[in-house]
Amino acid sequence: MRILTVIVLGLSLMLLKPEIASAQASDTLDIAAANALNISTIINSDTTTGGVISNPKRVYRLERGVIYALDAIITVRGSFKMIATQGSARPPVLSAKILTDNSSIARYVQLYGATSKLEFHDIYFLGIRNDRAISNASNSGISILDSAISLKVRRCVFDGYGARAIQVFEGGVWSKID
Repeated sequence: MRILTVIVLGLSLMLLKPEIASAQASDTLDIAAANALNISTIINSDTTTGGVISNPKRVYRLERGVIYALDAIITVRGSFKMIATQGSARPPVLSAKILTDNSSIARYVQLYGATSKLEFHDIYFLGIRNDRAISNASNSGISILDSAISLKVRRCVFDGYGARAIQVFEGGVWSKID
């Protein structure tokens, strides 16, 4: 009986090993200070039609101490993870860029796709533009637009929003925010 148990456990581990390895493997894309003004373009161009990240294991890593100016809404369906580099400096800041017509985007990140899983770690969401104006009266850092989305936010700051930092639309019912 004992040998049978060892054999079954051994076979189970061998069958699960590829899944465990693939679940842990990630593809980290560092977005350095030199690209701080192009972050919207970088992330949005890294998606397929409809906002699905081309690599579901992709992790976007932002540099601490850098202000990243958003000139377009980041639209995401499916898996998405944004983190900061290691260190003790101020977390990376997401802020609205002042566009040529003196406007700015109203939302920073829009989440779609039922059962999508999204994470933000050590990010500073700033709702005030660099000219000290609130970017839009109805602005939000993160907007949830579909149901059953799982959003995990760790050590993030939401500052200076005219309305709400995380907005859950009617379609976002049954979403999980941690």
